[in-house]
Amino acid sequence: MLAAMWLAERPGSRSALAAGVTSGLAVLMRFTSLFIFPYFVLSTIVQRRSIARLACVVAAAGVTVVPYLVWVHARFGSPFYTFEHARRITVEWTAPVPLGFYDAALAVIFPTTLALFFIAGIGFAIARARGDWSTGGASAIGRGPTGHVATLVVWGAAFFAYMSTIPHKEVRYLLPLTIPVVVVAALGMAETWRLLRACGLAVRVVACLAAAVAALIDYCPAFDGLTTQWIDRSQTEAVQIARYLHEVSGPGDTVYAAHEFPVLAYYSERRTVSVLPIQQDFERQWRTWMRAPGYFVYFPPQGLGETHTRNPQFKPDRTFLESSPEFRPVRVFSHATVYRYDPALP
Repeated sequence: MLAAMWLAERPGSRSALAAGVTSGLAVLMRFTSLFIFPYFVLSTIVQRRSIARLACVVAAAGVTVVPYLVWVHARFGSPFYTFEHARRITVEWTAPVPLGFYDAALAVIFPTTLALFFIAGIGFAIARARGDWSTGGASAIGRGPTGHVATLVVWGAAFFAYMSTIPHKEVRYLLPLTIPVVVVAALGMAETWRLLRACGLAVRVVACLAAAVAALIDYCPAFDGLTTQWIDRSQTEAVQIARYLHEVSGPGDTVYAAHEFPVLAYYSERRTVSVLPIQQDFERQWRTWMRAPGYFVYFPPQGLGETHTRNPQFKPDRTFLESSPEFRPVRVFSHATVYRYDPALP
């Protein structure tokens, strides 16, 4: 996203095309990167740029994404299936997280010194805007550094507001905010240093020492991990189960699970199907959803830990498994049981 923004700021049609391609790739890597397009629109409005350039960026992004949409349509019947599915996961299937969660998350992502320089950057931008307004009016503000700062700050606030409306929340979801915060903080740092250069040597030395102490307090804990063992050779139980499935299953077997299915899929190297999409009407859909023979991995609810789900009582539950002849237990682990699954003949 940052690369796309940088390219969009550069003159020339080639940069606009490159910005579109880069933003399209960003969307394919993470769907929430779609929020970069409001930035392009806002930048066009605030900095009074050509609509044709904006159209060039959007068109290049569309061409980049189209092959993926064609594949999704051929695979799932709708070009936007994966986008809709991802939204269902974060909106319908997961338990709501309070808005206050993100208040604490901001402190996790942004150290105190960075936040202070960010505030300073906004202050310097406001001071510059007053000068620009008195000399060149609104046009000078839009085309100068103040316009860039205003665009970044407004876009960042809008992104934070949008993410706050999504019921499922994680700290990593806010990482795109590092773009406006770090860029504006860099401006604040540069302007602060420019002011210090006009001061005496003693003031500059004291300021540098204070900055060094603050940086040590903020950033040293990040390096604590270097003093510990760098490689964790232990295996989680989910990995152990997946490796077991790889050994006992055949290439034609399918692995089913309602929990840890990405880990099971990666380490088992077998086709893996999540039963989360049919939780609400499992009894009616499970035979259609689970057509192929294979293995089902059951995780008891009491050992799941953090699941972010509205109902941690995943189906099929123990009662259903014990009463269904299609499921036969073959291996018991500490926090899971592996069942052999053979669908009943029609």
